[in-house]
Amino acid sequence: MEQLCKHSLHDELSDDIMSAAICGGHIDVAEYLLSVGQFEWYSVDYDLDEALRRGQFDVVDRILKTCCLYPHTNDLFANIARSGLTNVMRYLHSQELVTPEMTEDAFVPLVWANRVSTPSLNRAFEYSRSLVAVKLLYQSGKILPDSVIVPYRNAANGGDVGGLPFPPNPEIVKFLLSESCIPVEEVTKAFTDAVEKLCLIPRLLLISSATPIVSC
Repeated sequence: MEQLCKHSLHDELSDDIMSAAICGGHIDVAEYLLSVGQFEWYSVDYDLDEALRRGQFDVVDRILKTCCLYPHTNDLFANIARSGLTNVMRYLHSQELVTPEMTEDAFVPLVWANRVSTPSLNRAFEYSRSLVAVKLLYQSGKILPDSVIVPYRNAANGGDVGGLPFPPNPEIVKFLLSESCIPVEEVTKAFTDAVEKLCLIPRLLLISSATPIVSC
């Protein structure tokens, strides 16, 4: 196997080899194939789904944990989401192998494809932790005023979203203020709370609020 992997393999052949290793329960072989870098992470999604259907949880566990050691794990999760592999998605969450960043990356292609309902879009916006996700979802034009306030509050002072800590994020604060969609009273409250918490965001809030802010 080691000698074979020294040569470039045809994509279809490499996928077949990986599928055989995972579905056959040959964990060491699958881990080695992933480590040599010739196999794309997205090629294992349906194989993981099949392994779950067979009850090969040890195989799934070790493959997923191996994937997390290397770059592009987010790509695998995003492809699983796009493929609609619900069993794998649920298992990933149950094993706490999914980070907020992975969830956001998986959601982005669905937004571009216009395959997300307005309630789901607003829910995702409220949970967004990255500037990229906040910008993309906001620019959809479907974010409601009540939802706009949530990531602003969290980014300004830190918070708790879905049981996970939300660290202060000056870039999200700056973006939302630049869009003039945060009510003045929210800016004032965020500034006061930030001062009380000795947060580093107050200066940014003060500078940004020097220009008129209009509620959405």
